[in-house]
Amino acid sequence: MGTPGPLESFSRLGAYPLSSRDGLFAELVPLTEGNPHLAEALSRVSLAFAELPLRELQEGYTRAFDLMPAAPLYAGHHLFGEDTQRRTQFLVRLQEACQDHGIDLGGELPDFLPHVLTLASRLGDPSRARLLREEVLLPVLEKCVVALQGSPWRTVAELWLAACHDAQKAAVPAAPPPVPLGANG
Repeated sequence: MGTPGPLESFSRLGAYPLSSRDGLFAELVPLTEGNPHLAEALSRVSLAFAELPLRELQEGYTRAFDLMPAAPLYAGHHLFGEDTQRRTQFLVRLQEACQDHGIDLGGELPDFLPHVLTLASRLGDPSRARLLREEVLLPVLEKCVVALQGSPWRTVAELWLAACHDAQKAAVPAAPPPVPLGANG
């Protein structure tokens, strides 16, 4: 497997914080070179996290994502709510895709957002990756950004959303050059 793309690399910010994130931010900065939008989004995450002691980051993570979460980190929850049949079908398809692309679930469900971001980065078929971003990641992350108002973790959702939008823009095929008027076939 090659170098992880921005979505996969940024997904690491979704793990429960066990230590300072300074080293992780240093690793992520080069991924934003030449992209001021992503650089600013990553800077906002870094600033939000730098101001908080580890214990407060952990408590904020638990409040935001675990205990009566404002924005659970599970795509199926956002997409299907209490419709367990549709969510189960979604989980089965994601689990197969994660296995096919070497994604270690580490005890999490396959719809855990960091796993879905990683999958979007690893899918070899650009049209499937675009569809995953369009139908799953973008709507879920938009909901998370709204739900995480006032939380430092909102900055992570904003970074993921920005990275997904950038990947979508990059995936748009270039339009064919215009045909000059009066040209014969």
